[in-house]
Parts: sequence; structure tokens; C-alpha cells
Amino acid sequence: MSTPAGPIPRGKPRVSPARNIASLLLLAALAGVGLMEFSANQGYNSAVTRLDAVLATEDGDLLTQAEVERLIGKTPDGPLEEVGDERRAHYTWRGLVRSYLLTAYYRDQDPPRLIRLGEPESEPETAPAQTK
Repeated sequence: MSTPAGPIPRGKPRVSPARNIASLLLLAALAGVGLMEFSANQGYNSAVTRLDAVLATEDGDLLTQAEVERLIGKTPDGPLEEVGDERRAHYTWRGLVRSYLLTAYYRDQDPPRLIRLGEPESEPETAPAQTK
């Protein structure tokens, strides 16, 4: 038998080490972003779950701000804001892509006591005045 007259085929071409390193760095960056998002989401969800569990079994006095902060493991993002006869505090868990916000409403007394969690009831929107 005769041998083919062409070049002998080689295996797959090698991938450059620089490309491998760049791929690993990109994979590590994406994993880091995913981990930070997961951590922020888990922190928020566990805080809400703990507060809901305590509020469901709470008899008598409302939770103080210090008790709420101990339960969620976080201090407010800023000072309490006056909203009518209530005080409002925001607690934020930040990821790189998204932030998770918990708003707590406290009685305006010393020490502040938790009334509710979440956003206020939406007020009816008024239609903008039409100009002719």
C-alpha cells in the first residue's frame, strides 16, 4: 500500500495561555458578582423571615428599634426620618447588580417601637393639569 502524499494531520491547535488566564479571570469575576448578589439576597430574606417570625408570636409590647437591629444584624442606613406621626428607617443589603431595601416604621416615642414593615400605602395619584 502507498502512503498519502499530503502532510500528516496534527491534533487540535493549542489554546494560548493568555486566553486561558483571561477566561479564568472572567469566570472568577462572574462568580464573585453572583456570590455578592446571593449574599445580599440571603441577608435581606433572612432578616425579613426573622422579623416576621417574631412579629407573628409577639404579644403585648412592640419591638424597639434596638431589638429590630439586633434581629436583622444591621443598623439603619441613616437617621430616622419623620413621616407624619411615625419615624421611618431604611435598611439596605447591597449587591453589585441590585439592592434589597427593608423599610421599618416606628412609633414616634422614646425608644422608637416598630409599627410595621414595608412601604406606605400608595396615595391616589392626581391627574396633571392639562394646558391648552
